Amino acid sequence: MNHDSIVSRHVVRAELLENGWVRGTVRIDVRARDEIRVWMYPDRLAVAPSALNQQNARWTFPRGEDLSELRLRMKVDGPDVEPTWEREPVGTDRGRDYRGGDLRVALPPGDTHIVQIAFVYRLPERFGRLGRIGDRLTMTAPWYPVVVAEDGGARLNVAHDVELTLPENVDVALPEGATRHGRMVRSNRRGAFLPVVVAPRLRRWRRSLIEGYELEVVATQALYEAPSPDARGVESIHDIVRIDVLGQIERVANDAIRTLTLAEVPGEPRLLRVVLTPSRTEMAATAPGMIVVSDRLY
Repeated sequence: MNHDSIVSRHVVRAELLENGWVRGTVRIDVRARDEIRVWMYPDRLAVAPSALNQQNARWTFPRGEDLSELRLRMKVDGPDVEPTWEREPVGTDRGRDYRGGDLRVALPPGDTHIVQIAFVYRLPERFGRLGRIGDRLTMTAPWYPVVVAEDGGARLNVAHDVELTLPENVDVALPEGATRHGRMVRSNRRGAFLPVVVAPRLRRWRRSLIEGYELEVVATQALYEAPSPDARGVESIHDIVRIDVLGQIERVANDAIRTLTLAEVPGEPRLLRVVLTPSRTEMAATAPGMIVVSDRLY
């Protein structure tokens, strides 16, 4: 099957419950024959990383091993179907502990189909792109089922119509174009998936960069702000103990912009959104519309 011929639209209706439970449904509209592959990244939460040992365990699990389980129900063009899992062994290059599992979805005769998946799982207490540390929840990897290419690569230009209901009294970091209305997050954009970071309170800083770019930094805790160049007297004294994380990010962002300009890479979008998250397994990573950085990077 030519996977380039797939035109898929993900319609996600989900709810983030107390204690990190995620429950939802995904309707995937596809134009394909034979079968499609659906990536279930949350399936990796059911197993411990193969490289875990006594020394590095706390860099994955802050309070001891905490595993989850993904439960799902699938329909194809109406009737229920039994999903077929495809998982690589734990510890291999593309093992279940690294990327979760895939669903091979056999399609009945015809060119267009509707695949519906109901899912529920709990975000365990673990560091990383998908996890929960206390009341901070990081959902910056595909947290719902997404269609991928035959080689497992994410499909980067697919429509995602997402509505996510949040718990009471939380703040949320979203990519450009996604909006919040009360407890409801809504997004209708093209990309690989919708990343979300949730915490009781998020702090935001906005700075102007070179070449007309803007930088927004989002964090779950207060960050030290170094004195401005025009500060005078006591206000100009730098704190030599606290690290100027905002200044570090600004300098790296300007260096990246200079490189992009020299390479004549198109400069859209002009806003760089950096979100500091409680990750110990990845120091920095990208998600659609945001750059995810560990709050321990500096």
